[in-house]
Amino acid sequence: MNKKEIMEEIEKFDINNVEFNYDSISPWKILELSPKLHQTFEKLDSKRFSKKRREFISLFFECLSEWMSQPDKQKQAVINTVIKRFEPMQLTKDQIQTIIETYGCISEEEAKCIKRAYVTKRLLESQSQQE
Repeated sequence: MNKKEIMEEIEKFDINNVEFNYDSISPWKILELSPKLHQTFEKLDSKRFSKKRREFISLFFECLSEWMSQPDKQKQAVINTVIKRFEPMQLTKDQIQTIIETYGCISEEEAKCIKRAYVTKRLLESQSQQE
């Protein structure tokens, strides 16, 4: 496969898939999102570090990096990262946007602190409503 063919396959990816986030983005996982790319990789010489496999993976990484560096893709990856980090909370789009505007792409540690504060606030609210 040449660069153009790889880019065409990558362009078919759904950037709204929360797997495209900065925590768990794995090139191997992404490679599997395209049956055509995965099949091409599997058909190459089965030796783990064969020249053809290295060349294919290198070209795939280059194309993936190019695709992910597009501003709209980067923005969605940040949104996906926030969604993943706050997954159990099931945030609304407005809440996600507020977090991104306030903190940017926050670290997992910052996400934990915000979650703790959120849970504490909810507990206090529920206690005051019961009284």
